[in-house]
Amino acid sequence: MATTELQIIRERERFRMTAISRVQWWRLEREGKVPKRIPLGPNSVGWLRHELEQWINARAGERQLAGSAAKANEGLRLGREANDKKRRLASKA
Repeated sequence: MATTELQIIRERERFRMTAISRVQWWRLEREGKVPKRIPLGPNSVGWLRHELEQWINARAGERQLAGSAAKANEGLRLGREANDKKRRLASKA
């Protein structure tokens, strides 16, 4: 089994990785949509790097799936338009 090196990153690096503001991240965290912070001390928190990387990769995967679905929907739309055109031409003949 491969081991993952645990690395804790702080807010500045979390922001660089995700480009999501501190306040928006906090909201998403409360909703359970992003990895949770780890308390490091009374006034400091961090995140596990591998959890953030997994979250980012999952978002990229969703984008690819959404793009594939959009292409499929466009293909269906074009197919319906072509069939409609054929029907119109056939009814005029």
